Amino acid sequence: MIEALFFIAGLAAVRGANVASLCTTNLQQLNCLTEYRVESDERVCGNDGVTYTNFCQYAQARCSHPNMHLDYIGSCTGTVVGSTNPPATTMPTVPTTTLDPALVTFCTASPRPTCSQELAPVCGSDMKLYLNKCEFSRAFCNNNSLSSKDLSFCTGS
Repeated sequence: MIEALFFIAGLAAVRGANVASLCTTNLQQLNCLTEYRVESDERVCGNDGVTYTNFCQYAQARCSHPNMHLDYIGSCTGTVVGSTNPPATTMPTVPTTTLDPALVTFCTASPRPTCSQELAPVCGSDMKLYLNKCEFSRAFCNNNSLSSKDLSFCTGS
């Protein structure tokens, strides 16, 4: 079973995420065709001019190329990466219209990602301190109105 230990790779769902600290080689091992469920047309255009057929493939590319970002939703005029095989049918779903592609991949991975015990606190808008960005992202999967705040928001200092 694949353990994906990654978080948001950079649109707008949670601000201030450092791509390098969010991605691991486990994300590269995730099979975007069988371990990720596509809910709709998820084609996105990266600023590298490549069309990624789903958010999972975009997230993998983003982890390999941290300076890459999403140019727009939809196909580029460039080459399509990956395949359009039918989606898996047993993964949980997350609405994909407003969430970061990497976060959607994180939230729909099966099995659910396992987080490290690294201490790198993240303060949530729910006034809870999360052990690290991965734990915060797991909470975000259950409450997509959650956002990160300055640590002083949670500590009162």
